[in-house]
Amino acid sequence: MFSVFGLYALLNISSAGEQGLSLRVAAMSAAQYASKRDSMRCIEWTDELVLCPLAVNNSKIEFSTFGDISDEVLKYKLKMDLEPRVTQERYAVYKTNSVDGAYWATGALDGFDAAGWLFPRKLEEIAGGPVLVAQPSRGMFCFWLKSDSSVHKNMAVGIKEAYQSSKDPVSSKVYHWDGRKWLVWGEAVATDTDSSPSKSSSNGQ
Repeated sequence: MFSVFGLYALLNISSAGEQGLSLRVAAMSAAQYASKRDSMRCIEWTDELVLCPLAVNNSKIEFSTFGDISDEVLKYKLKMDLEPRVTQERYAVYKTNSVDGAYWATGALDGFDAAGWLFPRKLEEIAGGPVLVAQPSRGMFCFWLKSDSSVHKNMAVGIKEAYQSSKDPVSSKVYHWDGRKWLVWGEAVATDTDSSPSKSSSNGQ
């Protein structure tokens, strides 16, 4: 439950001039955020990435700071503002090399790409079952069916390559939702005989 102050802060989520602000969100690597804590506010999401509230000021999307507002209240505000954005129409569907394999992705760089992290159940509704999720760069969020083992390897390798080539890398890991939080499911690794990413290493779940 929120404290009285938390509810007040939620309704007036502001430093001066930000009353009634509608938020957007971006993912950032935890390592990058560690060097920027004094200039922005983000929420720790996994061991490797954080979610950062964005505000639109004069048609520009900018990182923001939110004083004494707790992570709990800030997360609630983000979910309120972003839920309408996580829809079937948001995500393009791409076929993979396997016969029936597919994945969903968004990369509009409009402050809504990372919103899927807040709504794992909505991603499952879109895909038709439990999903695996990755965000190798700020402008690439994708997910696919966890049950579709035919695409796991190619997706994990593609995620790793996108991460390594990105100017704004977020995470090379693939994640799954355990009902309470996002956990690492796997990552493409190099074999002993080939230095290129070749197979997804899983935590067994």
